[in-house]
Amino acid sequence: MAKIEMEFPASYKLLGPIHSFTEKLLEIYSTDEKARAVFPLAVQEILANIVEHSYGGKEGRVRIIWEVDQRRIKVSFYFGGEKIRVPEEEFDLKRKVRERRARGFGLEIVRRISDRMEYGFKEGKNWWEVERRFRS
Repeated sequence: MAKIEMEFPASYKLLGPIHSFTEKLLEIYSTDEKARAVFPLAVQEILANIVEHSYGGKEGRVRIIWEVDQRRIKVSFYFGGEKIRVPEEEFDLKRKVRERRARGFGLEIVRRISDRMEYGFKEGKNWWEVERRFRS
């Protein structure tokens, strides 16, 4: 198992590099083509939500931990900023289209790509985890 931990500025500029890094880890550890194709998008979407909703596009920091082996990948994010409202309910696409509300599509994509997504806020700190098991 590999465990890689890094801390970065929470910035839109890092969305591409974080996506690419996650892709490279999956190339090394997984033969699951679908996971390799879609899971980096989930990681990128969570980071985008952190930058936009927790830090409001302003400067902040995020610590990211990738844990990967031949069975699964888990990515954990630890960050300050504001608490993020992560809806727990099922995503109602028809209602969103009817109401012309574009918010929430990204997190629904993360839910569909991942086997597990959890978010928490405790003592002024945020954490977010996303995991996908490989299906060779």
